[in-house]
Amino acid sequence: MSETNNTDYVMEKDPQYNVPTAELLKTFPIRYETPAVSQMNKNVQNRMLNGFNQWNHGYEAWEKWGNVLYYPGSVYTVHGVRLTLKEYQKAMQISLKRVNIQMGNFMNMLLVDDWMAIQYEISTNGHPGRTMEFARFKDFGDRGAKVDEGWGGVRAGDYDGMMMFLKPEEKEAQKKYMDEITAMTLKDTDNLDEKYPVEYPTTISTEKKQADEGSCTCRNRCLEQGL
Repeated sequence: MSETNNTDYVMEKDPQYNVPTAELLKTFPIRYETPAVSQMNKNVQNRMLNGFNQWNHGYEAWEKWGNVLYYPGSVYTVHGVRLTLKEYQKAMQISLKRVNIQMGNFMNMLLVDDWMAIQYEISTNGHPGRTMEFARFKDFGDRGAKVDEGWGGVRAGDYDGMMMFLKPEEKEAQKKYMDEITAMTLKDTDNLDEKYPVEYPTTISTEKKQADEGSCTCRNRCLEQGL
């Protein structure tokens, strides 16, 4: 399907961005994964695998793929700095011009409700390492799941560099947010729910049947991969 000569073209439905999950897992096997139970889980899993299929091709390819993975209201916190989609794209454009970033193998993919957590291998200018990302997705119907908000990296040496992409009012809000975190103290209580409140809790099932099915799926996957 051609994007340029078809007025009915919908990028999210383009076959090149919708390779079947089973086919992608042959190229990008996930060493440890939770079962994709719900349709939302399956949509997120497929979108992330297609994302790996689109990586390592330079900024232009990444930005184009971003039209599938993100929507204008998406936000991403990178190294502790909360960026709008446009700010995130600008940061990535500069980063990929000065640093050779290559994504490697999937290590983990956790899927719960509309949440995803992944750990994967990554090399920066030839230096190997691993990183993690977290994201909450939003369902866009026949256009699939898109990132609503994501988090990648911790506050480190890149923090000041990321701050440069913010508008003055955003910098002020970011500073206030970090000051609040720094000044935060834990409650003196044995109630762990009160001591460590979770802002975005996910569903935790205590059903033994589901737990057994999940264990079996993960165990079979490990056996298939010779782990």
